[in-house]
Amino acid sequence: MNIEKFLTRTKKFRLFWGTIVITMISSCSSQNNTLDPAYRKEVFELVQPLGYAKNVKTNLRQANRVTISPVQVNQTIEEPYWLAMDREGSLYVTFGSLYREFTLGRINLKTSEFQNISTFGYVRKFGVQDEEPRTSFVRTLFFLYPLTFDASNSLIIVLDSNTSGSPIISRQIPYFAPSNKDNSATHLPSETLTTKTVVLKAEGQSVVLNKPQGIVIAENGIIYISDTGNNCIRKLENGILTTFAGSENGEFGNKDGQGTEARFYSPMGIAINPQGELYVADFSNSSLRKITPKGQVSTVNVPRSLTNPREQSLILSSPTGIAIDSEDALYISDSSKNQVYRLAPDRKSWQSLSGTSRQCGPSEECRGDLTYFTQPWGLTFDESGNLYVADKIHNMIRKISPRTAL
Repeated sequence: MNIEKFLTRTKKFRLFWGTIVITMISSCSSQNNTLDPAYRKEVFELVQPLGYAKNVKTNLRQANRVTISPVQVNQTIEEPYWLAMDREGSLYVTFGSLYREFTLGRINLKTSEFQNISTFGYVRKFGVQDEEPRTSFVRTLFFLYPLTFDASNSLIIVLDSNTSGSPIISRQIPYFAPSNKDNSATHLPSETLTTKTVVLKAEGQSVVLNKPQGIVIAENGIIYISDTGNNCIRKLENGILTTFAGSENGEFGNKDGQGTEARFYSPMGIAINPQGELYVADFSNSSLRKITPKGQVSTVNVPRSLTNPREQSLILSSPTGIAIDSEDALYISDSSKNQVYRLAPDRKSWQSLSGTSRQCGPSEECRGDLTYFTQPWGLTFDESGNLYVADKIHNMIRKISPRTAL
């Protein structure tokens, strides 16, 4: 599905709903003076997060050699989009249908307990340091926002101007830091969270993010963001947000090249390998793109499959999520083909980790080739190398793990 066409088709409804949401936020401002005491609020400028770029060892090869099982949760997760795993083994998810409040949840994988996390934060006008910060609920009109953890186990979520109907928040990232008061194996971390609003600096003309759908933090603390609506990849280094690859004025296209000479079309998920190379799911170009540390953009051409010699190439349709393991194998979710693929480290072969068979339903534990996904979206690994998939239409998170009995 082409994002720009989708937005055009829903223009009238967007204008109506956007007015409602902005009005709701304005009307809530007086009520936000008294906030949940379980939250501590701070405002600060994030110059550089602690790096992360963690790549884990996996043993996932092909559909008939993996097990796909539902993640047990004590409530339904309505249309999950993006996933992130913290360093204590809890899974975070952004979820919710279109035209509703942005929702962030946390799943304790040991106890199956689900917890909603209130998504409010301070808003301070850019460049104004003496103004009293004002609270604002984080909301979205169309797309849910990506998230990741840095090495300090703090969660960063990328927002754009649609979250509050104001360009103020487009230069900010909420930064949630779980408390360490309760880290026992059988309980979630303490209810107390530190909510920090990050004010980004801008080099030269102000950069406004537009429906960002991907984020990754390199080992050196540099943040890369898929600025989906602006058809480019942004780079946040030492507090300065610049265009790393793709058009600086939002122009879309399908062109390889150096830095801003290249063109993307609705880039979505983004991941980084141990060599510092970025891989991007180029959604509307139905392709996989690679960016070197120096900004050289190329398209990854995938040869024929070893598991199906008649298939000449891995023809992506609507790639969304992407993840990389420690061996440099790529894992890609395709929301139109309803598949999760593994592309080998040598980029000479690919395999599907799921099937199209309906012998097993999505709520059952089953061999990969005997079950199916419906619009798989975000991907993330745990420390053991299991792959978690946001199965959007099935309203659940599913885990792909190596089969113990082959």
